[in-house]
Amino acid sequence: MSEYLKKIMSNVKFSIAYKYINPILFDVSLRDGIQNAKQENYPTALKQQIFCHIINKHRPNSIEVGSLINPKVLPILSDSLKLYQFSQQYLRDVRQWNESARDLENSYPEKLGVYMLIPSISKLKIAIYNDIKNLSFITSVSDEFQKKNTNQTLDETKENMHKMFSLLENPEEYRIKLYISCINKCPISGIIETEVIIREIFYYHEHFRFQELCLSDTCGELPIEEFRKIIDSCLLFGIPSSQLSLHLHYLPDRKENLKQIVHYALDKEIKKFDVSFLEHGGCSVTMKSDKLPINMTYDLFYEFLYEYIRNLQPKN
Repeated sequence: MSEYLKKIMSNVKFSIAYKYINPILFDVSLRDGIQNAKQENYPTALKQQIFCHIINKHRPNSIEVGSLINPKVLPILSDSLKLYQFSQQYLRDVRQWNESARDLENSYPEKLGVYMLIPSISKLKIAIYNDIKNLSFITSVSDEFQKKNTNQTLDETKENMHKMFSLLENPEEYRIKLYISCINKCPISGIIETEVIIREIFYYHEHFRFQELCLSDTCGELPIEEFRKIIDSCLLFGIPSSQLSLHLHYLPDRKENLKQIVHYALDKEIKKFDVSFLEHGGCSVTMKSDKLPINMTYDLFYEFLYEYIRNLQPKN
């Protein structure tokens, strides 16, 4: 458990505030967190150990265990399906043990959502065949980024996404998250106009049944002022805060800006945050490895949350 989370839970007033805020954490360690690492440094057995460590120590609400991306693009994720199958067996074993032991306090995995990132129609068919019900889809607000990352324009991405949804015979059985990258800067084309960002976000809200629209700061340079404009506009146009989540990268000298983003999100009752057990990550397909921003870790999120709750307390 994070030291900051321990501080929160050891204080009665802070723990009440924590339960009221009810942060919802989505672990991306085994996908975003490792995708730029060397494959030999993360064999399948180590990934399995990391999975067990994460759910036993950090207890996220959901965890993404990989992507069905072409292994030639990211070889390190080539065992994602094997890792997913391991996760399902492990969770079955834990649930069976809890049931036999009547261990109600440790029934946590019962609610854990295990996700797989699905980049295309052909990969969705594989996911359906393997009965994967928690899916992550990907898009962006930049044509240049989308072409380099997926070999599709934004319009082609939308068209294919409609086809992907049509493959789901019983869509209500699935939970689907959409990553919307390049909020508000593309690593290829630069700053994206706020109006364009809002228009793209609203399109996916209006035309699809995503449970989660995850705004991703790909470059780690999203200014707090622009973030406020984007969030305020989303809420004004009827996107509920419960549908929004944040995938926040940051550069080492922009930690204060990141804290302000997290605090403003909490002010607006946005409770869903992507976090990682590992600091490194980022999109190596479109960015140079020496310029990749850092993932928000559990410790950093709870540090920001502790400060947020402390600021809520009345001054004596």
